[in-house]
Amino acid sequence: MSQLSFLSLPPELRLCIELLALPDSVMVTDAACPTPAAYKLLHSNRIIRQDMQWVLERYSPRYRFKDPAQLFQFIKSIDEAHVNRQKRTVEHISFDIFHDANVPTMHWTCYCQGREMHTHDELIEAWAETIPSLPGSLKSVLLDITPAPGWMRKDRASWVPGFIDERLIARKFVSEHETVILQLIQKIHKRFGEDVNVLLGGQLSQKSRPSLDNILTQSATAGIPVTFVGDIFPNPRDLPPLSPEVWNAMPKRRGQEQAWRQKTKRLLNSIRYHDEHDTIALLENIAHFANDEDTNRLHLSKLDSKQRALVHNMAKDMEFSTKSTGDEPDRVLTIEKIDDVNIKF
Repeated sequence: MSQLSFLSLPPELRLCIELLALPDSVMVTDAACPTPAAYKLLHSNRIIRQDMQWVLERYSPRYRFKDPAQLFQFIKSIDEAHVNRQKRTVEHISFDIFHDANVPTMHWTCYCQGREMHTHDELIEAWAETIPSLPGSLKSVLLDITPAPGWMRKDRASWVPGFIDERLIARKFVSEHETVILQLIQKIHKRFGEDVNVLLGGQLSQKSRPSLDNILTQSATAGIPVTFVGDIFPNPRDLPPLSPEVWNAMPKRRGQEQAWRQKTKRLLNSIRYHDEHDTIALLENIAHFANDEDTNRLHLSKLDSKQRALVHNMAKDMEFSTKSTGDEPDRVLTIEKIDDVNIKF
């Protein structure tokens, strides 16, 4: 019995498979173009190229936007497509609410200088201004409320769990934006009513759960059903303990066990959300430096704030000096072997 090829399948089955092969969501980078995955299928062969007209007419991904200007450009492209009689229906979109957030603003602690110093209301208000322009074909709007800037989520994804778990971020920053997020939800509901589902998504710390529950409860009280479809990261204390391999990788000097303060041990436990192989590599790098008599200075980059805090305290225990220089995401921590310890955070 000869084997069936994909192209020999019944057309109705083949079309369904091709439709399912396209991604559920698309990050919009060029408003005038279809998705890259669609283009790849278009250039496969003649039969699939013919199939794609049917597929693209029914393809309805969630279009993800990182800033309002990008969304306005996309809406303009839809209007132009309709003028040219090119069918392009948009049913699901997503806003990356805090994509352009500034880390120093998120970490700001002097609340006496005005709300604008430690919040990003202007980002949410900018998204709210796009609501009147959204297409009437929408069925759902997802608000990604991950309290982390876009560059971190894209280039330093391993930093995100620790960053959003920081007290200032998980509790203060998120709670400060409850009201403006509610106002955005209300504006969407006022524009579309029950024809559009409002979803909250993204990544949040367990510490942000009270703020999330407040938003969901107040929305329900106002008659607006909102569903959370994102991820809640567990408290680091609830994660599995570090493996013996991590503790064994802790630096030893000249083969002798190093005495570590309780604070250093707590900091090591606090980075359990990092891949253990990365943690072991970091510890082995420091151990090699500590026992290399020909090297007096070690530069470490691409560390998040909790990793840097751990290294600063490890260096203090080993009587090395440390300092951090530069701005995120390119901040560099330097360990130096000198007699006088001068820890500079």
